[in-house]
Amino acid sequence: MTELDTLELAPDVAASLPDWSDVVAHLASPRLPRVVDVLRAAEVRGRPAVQPRCGVGGHAPMRHLLRELEDAAPDILSVTIDSHTRLRKFRAAREVLLRDPAELNGYPLVTHGWRRGRQLVGTVDVPLEVRHGSPDPRELFAVSLASGITSFEGGGIGYNLPYSKDVPLSRSLRAWQRVDAVCGTLARDGVVVDRELFGTLTAVLVPPSVSLAMTLLEGVAAVAEGVRCLSISYPQSGEIHQDVAALRATRTLARRYLGPDVEVYPVLHEFMGVFPTTPEFAGGLILLGGLTARLGGATKVITKTVQEAQGIPDAAANASGLRTAALGASELLDFVRVDEDRVAEEQHWIEREVAELVEPVLAADDLFEGIERAFRDGRLDIPFSASVHARSEIVPRRDAGGSIRYESSGNLPFSGPVLRRHATLLRAAEGTPPRSRMAAVHDDIHHFLAKERALFLPPSERRRPPLPDPSRTSFSLPPIEVPMSSTASGSSAPLPAGLPDPEAGARVVADDRAHLFHSWAAQGAVNPMPVAGGEGRYFWDYEGRRYLDFSSQFINLNIGHAHPKVVAAIKDQADRICMIASTFANDRRGEAARLIAEIAPGDLNRVFFTNGGAEANEHAVRMARIHTGRPKVLSAYRSYHGGTATAISLTGDPRRWANENSGSASGNVAHFFGPYLYRSHFHATTEAEECERALAHLEQVITFEGPSTIAAIVLETVVGTAGILVPPPGYLAGVRELCDRYGILYIADEVMSGFGRTGAWFAVDHWGVTPDLITFAKGVNSGYVPLGGVILSDAVHDTFRDVAYPGGLTYSGHPLACAAAVGTITAMREEGVNENAARVGAEVIGPGLREIAERHPSVGEVRGLGVFWAVELVRDRETREMLVPYAAGGELARPVDEVVAACKEGGMWPVYNYNRIHVVPPCTITDEEAREGLAILDQALYAADKYVG
Repeated sequence: MTELDTLELAPDVAASLPDWSDVVAHLASPRLPRVVDVLRAAEVRGRPAVQPRCGVGGHAPMRHLLRELEDAAPDILSVTIDSHTRLRKFRAAREVLLRDPAELNGYPLVTHGWRRGRQLVGTVDVPLEVRHGSPDPRELFAVSLASGITSFEGGGIGYNLPYSKDVPLSRSLRAWQRVDAVCGTLARDGVVVDRELFGTLTAVLVPPSVSLAMTLLEGVAAVAEGVRCLSISYPQSGEIHQDVAALRATRTLARRYLGPDVEVYPVLHEFMGVFPTTPEFAGGLILLGGLTARLGGATKVITKTVQEAQGIPDAAANASGLRTAALGASELLDFVRVDEDRVAEEQHWIEREVAELVEPVLAADDLFEGIERAFRDGRLDIPFSASVHARSEIVPRRDAGGSIRYESSGNLPFSGPVLRRHATLLRAAEGTPPRSRMAAVHDDIHHFLAKERALFLPPSERRRPPLPDPSRTSFSLPPIEVPMSSTASGSSAPLPAGLPDPEAGARVVADDRAHLFHSWAAQGAVNPMPVAGGEGRYFWDYEGRRYLDFSSQFINLNIGHAHPKVVAAIKDQADRICMIASTFANDRRGEAARLIAEIAPGDLNRVFFTNGGAEANEHAVRMARIHTGRPKVLSAYRSYHGGTATAISLTGDPRRWANENSGSASGNVAHFFGPYLYRSHFHATTEAEECERALAHLEQVITFEGPSTIAAIVLETVVGTAGILVPPPGYLAGVRELCDRYGILYIADEVMSGFGRTGAWFAVDHWGVTPDLITFAKGVNSGYVPLGGVILSDAVHDTFRDVAYPGGLTYSGHPLACAAAVGTITAMREEGVNENAARVGAEVIGPGLREIAERHPSVGEVRGLGVFWAVELVRDRETREMLVPYAAGGELARPVDEVVAACKEGGMWPVYNYNRIHVVPPCTITDEEAREGLAILDQALYAADKYVG
């Protein structure tokens, strides 16, 4: 009885229980049906399990009820507990049971005892769950376990504030903590008890973010005690888009706050509040519940009956409700769709509101004290609560579409955008007289009764009850507008016709996996997401999910997806001529070269076109070797210059290693350490020291390698893939001086950093340095058609004035690619794209990342400029131990993999490399889009924080 003793049970209940070893042995029996097995099977099946609520006072009638309901094919059955037992009034329950069991509104399990409980479990072949409303469930939980019931509902917030008047919140939280601790002990012994958490059951008028916030806080407390299986229940509001969004948000929020090691199953509890009286309309709502559960990805749906408005339903009504909900979730209604844009928009805002509610509480040193303090301050609150511990200052109200909004959020700590959005959505139509709050709440509560009257009742009965005079307590809303786009849904523009189309997406993946060989990947591990389209800063898949592109694909989509001016330029060129050999002159080829030369620094006046960045570096090195007559090239260790033979030999990251083994990357390249103050190779403590010592090191390498043998130093102006390392002031000028002193060419690799990425045409412009050669690609036309190149100084060009250059490419200066470059550069000039990138980086991304760093102990450093930033993640800020070791993969890379997965779940597509998340959206990104992307990253980084220390 050791574990049950920790519950500190009432003496008479404790004395009646079997030994703990007997309880565990019974729960571990392979013959015992378990709720968790049903939930797991439902997840695999992709359709929700169905469960009714049922409970009567007498033992024999309860067994008979379970048998009758089993004939309706439920997946799980309930033991709904009476109100006396919920409040631990066991003597009162016994007295009523002896007098007339039919007077009880549920089954008094504690009074009947665990032996009868085991009889209930053995009555049917499906598992049972205890459903109740107890602020202190310890005795009920102990008897449930002893009975062999494998799922227990409730929590210290949701089953205190709605159901009791003055039970101290701390007492309830501690009682449930003991329950969860026993579940944790069982989980460690291999016995999984499902703990179902259920927001706030006060009425239908609970905004989703309130319900989910309370549930998640209870979930955090449960996980801390070792609970490993949580069902998270959400009460259906009746507006299908909001309900589907809330169910989908449940999974995202659970991963964010409960971690990856917990089984989490979203549950829809069908319609709460004032239930319709007409069987036809009630049946329609029950059907809607099953459909909503499926569309929202719920693992379980808890059903209602057409007799809810009359009292405790009989078995026939309960069975009918089961079948109707199962029909709603069945494949017969798979043709039904929801507006996915609307759902995604709603989901994003629900997740944001929940974060704004729970994160200040989670920041407290003690979770329970934080919860109590938040309720005292009104930062947590529940509308219509019976408890003195909730302010109930929230005034919920339905908008024109039926979704529940905050007319007043009391003292909830919502941000300005959240409050403005609710105000906008609730604004009355022009010319509609203002309504009193009392009238609005009355209408909300009777929302479905009004719809029922309109559909089924005769005209004489359709009048609404008289309402209070709106002139006495009227309100008005200011004319506030708020943009309705979000990172989860993308722009407010609808998806193209024909989406979602998962079958088309499946065909795309099938062709890919059957015939495509992927770069930089073990082919058996590739699992690509099929992309259906993109526009601006967003792209979307065949399921209709939108993603804010914070990766710019391969950090090349500087002007964004489907820019109309670039697309038009390509179409115009295609109408005239698609291909002409590079031996001919072409208008767009010549114009592209002229535009690039105009924006290049100094005397870099000629352009050699390639197909991409790697080839650009290949040819730049070839030009340097021929120009100088020297064979050797120097490159930094932390660098990436491409995947072709010479380019990979220049590369300093681990992708070089395997290519060196093949012999393709061995030729005349020496590496040196560039500046990186955060992980200084030179033990520097300031930028000035780092600059001075890095230049001294470089000169030493030049000396040891032999200046007369070195043709060029190849340097990413701002190191990209290997860390977004911004050089300290004076470093590039120092490299230029060393090159001049020793007759070495300076090749600036601007493949990634060029064309607006740093807020300038070329990153060297920030430091006023002119290289001898600049290599470019990516942003020159955002990759719409492959294009790269080398910009040559006059001196290098003159080397080949009378001597043929020994190199060329079939597609050098391809007309379609050059037309795209002309369209891109022209659009960037006309639209101020470089200026936008510089301003967003200085005013939004940089400050935003620094604020994020203050909140997350896993963030060691943020650095960057323009729209070119990195977040370096660590396990320890003091030692700067990397969150993921250098060149690590597999399980070692899991911490960053979790962050990346959370970003994608939130609707933002990131780019990462080892222990860094790179923030590299298109240069056209707006302030609001940047803030939304940072907000998703902010939430995702909690996945990294748990690995700190």
